[in-house]
Amino acid sequence: MIEENGIIVSVDGEHAQVLTQRRSSCGGCNVSGACGTSLLDRLLGRREVRLDALNRTDAKLGDEVVVGVPEEGVLIGSFVAYILPLAGLILGAIVGQTAADSLGVTQQLLSILGGLGGLVVGLGWVRRFGRSSRSDPRFQPVVIRQLRRGELSVSPVAPAEATGP
Repeated sequence: MIEENGIIVSVDGEHAQVLTQRRSSCGGCNVSGACGTSLLDRLLGRREVRLDALNRTDAKLGDEVVVGVPEEGVLIGSFVAYILPLAGLILGAIVGQTAADSLGVTQQLLSILGGLGGLVVGLGWVRRFGRSSRSDPRFQPVVIRQLRRGELSVSPVAPAEATGP
């Protein structure tokens, strides 16, 4: 289970919206901030992320919690997000090139158009997968436990509604 700390910003039945901060993995690396990922993190800053998580701990608004996402879901989601569009691009280019050979037209143009078409189809598969997996427990973030006050290791940005000018 991959865990992240956050604060409950809304509760709706057995679901809760949890505010966390996106973090890079620089804390666990030997290079420790001397790479492109840490540079981008410093340039772009940390952004807040709102997760819709199952609230099995009965956490209340404002509680500091630990949210977990199953590793299996992250691995499958990463595979789908990266491999399917790439496979669509390559297969589309091959189909375009094959079609150009049989039609006797320029291979490059049809190969490029086929690749772009395959990429669009691959991205469509990713979108469809995302919609169909929303209710799948393998991909659903879960509130694992509540933290004691002051135990939160990352301090999420307060919700915009609660901050003043």
